[in-house]
Amino acid sequence: MEKKVLRILSVSGSIMAFHVGSGFASGQEILQFYTSYGPLGGLCVVITALTMFILFSVILLETGRLHTDENPRALYQRLGGKTIGGFFYCITPLIMILVLFVTVAGGGTTLHELFAIPPLFGRILTALPVLLTVLLGLQWITAISGSIGPVIIVCALLLGCLGILRGRDTMLWSLLQHTSGHWFVSAVSYACFGTITQIPFLLTIGTKLKSRREALLIAVLGNGGYMLTGLVLHMGLYRSLPLVLGEQLPSLCLAKMAGGFAGWFYGIILLFSIFTTAVPLLWSVCRAIHTNERSIQYRCSAAAIGVLAAVGSQLPFDRLLGVLYPYIGYISTVFFAVMSARAFAGKICVSFRTGHSSSKAA
Repeated sequence: MEKKVLRILSVSGSIMAFHVGSGFASGQEILQFYTSYGPLGGLCVVITALTMFILFSVILLETGRLHTDENPRALYQRLGGKTIGGFFYCITPLIMILVLFVTVAGGGTTLHELFAIPPLFGRILTALPVLLTVLLGLQWITAISGSIGPVIIVCALLLGCLGILRGRDTMLWSLLQHTSGHWFVSAVSYACFGTITQIPFLLTIGTKLKSRREALLIAVLGNGGYMLTGLVLHMGLYRSLPLVLGEQLPSLCLAKMAGGFAGWFYGIILLFSIFTTAVPLLWSVCRAIHTNERSIQYRCSAAAIGVLAAVGSQLPFDRLLGVLYPYIGYISTVFFAVMSARAFAGKICVSFRTGHSSSKAA
């Protein structure tokens, strides 16, 4: 029993860590998707997005658990149908490249804030170690440093509490850049964007689960912890808008407000978070192109995408995030709408329709 609880908590923590990227860690994602709709609107975004995150995660975890013998393309087609599922299987690498653009832009902006490095060179300095790590086959570095996700979660909670305690209510949220015209659209876009790049990860985790109850618990704990952190950070940023309005890295501003070395500490943590997000993105795209990591095709693909990321990330970080993330969410809505409909119709797993939960032998 104790081993089972530890496994559930461990997997839930990995889902929380996987959610964390440059957008969340910097606070820019929180400002645009949550805070720009005011304190109440931000709360509505959290509740709506959390509900969708849990639904999507349960479907994906259960699909991985019950269909361990199917290849990735077949699983995408099981989830979204032959046409839509196959289409999203093909464009997922492109979506990862766009997310990589934003991640590299976040790294360049962080280097500029910490060391006054020009943004162009900061983006090159961000992309270069990511490219070298993938070319040299050192992806295990990200596994070792993957514990940075929980550290970011804890720091975000502390920064949010700091902003709540030291800040004040304000109407400046109306001046923030919106991801859409209404909080509900923002919530749907956020949940779909946040899940589309997690599909392979959640399907893989599902193969290790024993029952649908485990899938539900992991989905609730992992996504619940992440969104609770987002809510606290949202309230902290809302009450600190006079300080963070117009800033590229609002969470870093909160850290600097704490005084001492807090700003430097969080800045370094942010850089590690960006690195451990960018490496798996680049590696996954290259693996989709060619599975042999020693081949010329693989290495040329990595080099080309690395250069493309450095070039494609030249827009300001907040603008790049504010354009790409919502539109990725809008496009992904099609896949998740079809997936949800197929799940409730029993076309993905019979257990969704009948309520029957088969269990693997322990």
